[in-house]
Amino acid sequence: MYKRNFGENSLPDSQKGKETFQIGSITKSMTAIMIFKLIEKKQLDLNDKLSKFYPKIPNAGKITISQLLNHKSGLGDYVTGKDDMKWLTAKTSEEQIMNRIIEQGTLFEPDMKQQYSNSGYYLLTKILEKITKKSYTDNLKETFIDPLQLKNFYTASQKPSNVFLPYNYANKWESVKDFDFNNVVGVGDIATTPTNLNIIINAFFSGKLVSKESQSTIMPAEDKFGRGMSIIPFHSKIFVGHSGGTYGTNSLMVYNGEDDLSISYSLNADRIGSNNFVIDI
Repeated sequence: MYKRNFGENSLPDSQKGKETFQIGSITKSMTAIMIFKLIEKKQLDLNDKLSKFYPKIPNAGKITISQLLNHKSGLGDYVTGKDDMKWLTAKTSEEQIMNRIIEQGTLFEPDMKQQYSNSGYYLLTKILEKITKKSYTDNLKETFIDPLQLKNFYTASQKPSNVFLPYNYANKWESVKDFDFNNVVGVGDIATTPTNLNIIINAFFSGKLVSKESQSTIMPAEDKFGRGMSIIPFHSKIFVGHSGGTYGTNSLMVYNGEDDLSISYSLNADRIGSNNFVIDI
């Protein structure tokens, strides 16, 4: 119904050949959907304990797959560095990330409350790769790219060169140093277009990606976060989907069932705030 790009000519560097955006944590919705594909194939269960895969993680014997999905595991957030808040802008090893997750320990006992955890989704991605014996990229190809015939859909390992660069505005546009996205595979590494995000969320709600039972389990109920999707209100309308933020780009992928309306955007050079942007659109 409506599709538009704004403002490329205002940026200091040429955007020629750029087509995709880093979508940040919207990646988590893809990870969750692929986890539910494993559950449907009986290769995994929502009640399986983390200790089955990663026994060294704190509270692994108590934390379930379900709690990793809906941010009730009590694990911290490895994206936050100990001495350097933005430590993941530099190349980091899997061992360093695992050590950071262990070092952070737990914030609360599983199921006691809900707190957003990048660590939970990092572990889910590793579990997905362990069970399927395939890379995250290959799993995405099988679940999303091939069935939905997506073009311009990349993970960090593919090193996409057509990503719009991120900028901040401080009297003038200045480039932003973003993540080394190999550090956030399955957590926030996908680069794609808002059009593809709309295709994916419509495919999800029309039952093309998972069963109706899986769909209802993914959906949020009373809590803000479900198991891969969250509630995002807009005035009187309730949308369901996911937001995503990197150090330089903010994105959204949402769907409203009442109006059968999906909205997706990515802002890589924002000076009015994403909320104002959406209200104005």
